[in-house]
Amino acid sequence: MPACPRIACPVCERPTALTPTSRMGYGALAGHKRERGQKALVLCPGSMVQLPYASATAWQDELPRDPERGAPPARGEDGGGLW
Repeated sequence: MPACPRIACPVCERPTALTPTSRMGYGALAGHKRERGQKALVLCPGSMVQLPYASATAWQDELPRDPERGAPPARGEDGGGLW
């Protein structure tokens, strides 16, 4: 599983993941709320803005595998190899 780059939102300055886009070298900010704990689904205006991967400030680490689950299935065996 690839690591996700993280970047500070240009509007609210919270660290947010960059999701892949079809634009080479750029990612879109993941949709996020302006304030944590907010009950209404009102997204920050910075959500879905495209920013260059080069400006990422951190990379999310992969989670360790659960030894009881074993290795993930090979790609194509169960719809793409995802858990």
